[in-house]
Amino acid sequence: MNVAFIAYEIAADKGGIESVSYSLAKAFPGYVDFHSYCGTDFKGSEKETIPNAYYSKSRNKVCLHLDLIRKCFSDYKRFRFDFTFTSHYAYSLPCLLLKKFKGVPYGILVHGLELLDENDSSSIFRKIYFAIKNNIRRAVIKSADIIFANSYYTGEYVAKKYCDYNKRIVVIHPPIQYVDKNIRAEENVRSYKILSVGRLVERKGFQYVIDALKNLVIDIPELKYYIAGSGPYMTALKERVENNGLQNHVFFLGRVSEEEKDRLYRECDYFIMPSYMIEDTGDFEGFGIVYIEANMYGKYVIATRSGGIPDAVCEGVTGSFVEAQDPESIYLKLKELYKDDFYPDRSKCIEWAKKLDVDIIVRQYIDAVKDLLK
Repeated sequence: MNVAFIAYEIAADKGGIESVSYSLAKAFPGYVDFHSYCGTDFKGSEKETIPNAYYSKSRNKVCLHLDLIRKCFSDYKRFRFDFTFTSHYAYSLPCLLLKKFKGVPYGILVHGLELLDENDSSSIFRKIYFAIKNNIRRAVIKSADIIFANSYYTGEYVAKKYCDYNKRIVVIHPPIQYVDKNIRAEENVRSYKILSVGRLVERKGFQYVIDALKNLVIDIPELKYYIAGSGPYMTALKERVENNGLQNHVFFLGRVSEEEKDRLYRECDYFIMPSYMIEDTGDFEGFGIVYIEANMYGKYVIATRSGGIPDAVCEGVTGSFVEAQDPESIYLKLKELYKDDFYPDRSKCIEWAKKLDVDIIVRQYIDAVKDLLK
């Protein structure tokens, strides 16, 4: 089987779609004839680890799409792709054209946020631009032969909004690069540190953890909360810390290296990310790979039942759920965990994470594609 994969960016350290693209582009060549086409050229060791990869040097968006189309059609003459797929609908034009002119079926990975309609009425030109963009999204998703959803919630969302006919939707969770962290079950030493890792946006719910800490530090004065990540909501979060007088308990780390993230996961007692849906926009958490990362270190996670998160957490085994946008619920759960001196079965957390190792996930993709090609 010969497969082409188109992505805007392939990078292990970016998180989200970029990290998923990196994991797939690196692992797939071990199973099929695989060719990656990347919209961004970059330097560094990551680039060298991706076999059969083409990196466009075009910076203008129109030229970039034209370059990817040119390269994919040129390579089709040599490799005769059986299937193409893309990590994001916005880069599906080569896939769509190869289907139209060469009959090659294609798939699209869907994640969550990129599925939401965008609107801007500040000018007639912006209004027209977003209307065209929304219609293109709808057209390329409807034309896809297979849709890979990162969770059951995302799959249901796609089916409801885009697929008014029998569309092939397959749920395949995002992969991790599973590494044995040499975690021993008896390593249960309280650090009184809780951790969040993620982009600093309102939807992640970090503000409600800060609100919960206002009362929690009265019960547990030594408790510290570390937030790793950057984003537009940082200023609002810092103001919340100051307003609650928590400067000695909450620490913003910004973007951290993989080595630093490794240390943070090892040292924390619990991982927390109480994401929720933004009702005005419909913005939701498609899955939450950071919960799985924390489980890989044998860490118990605290989450919500919002969006696709329930796919990532095995309740009572790898984590607990709290109510969304509810500091009191977070406070009670953390107090309970510390009061009961609760330690998870680390081996079960680790086994849960192993199920999403990239080699397992890639085989799920291959099985789905083979089934389609039949």
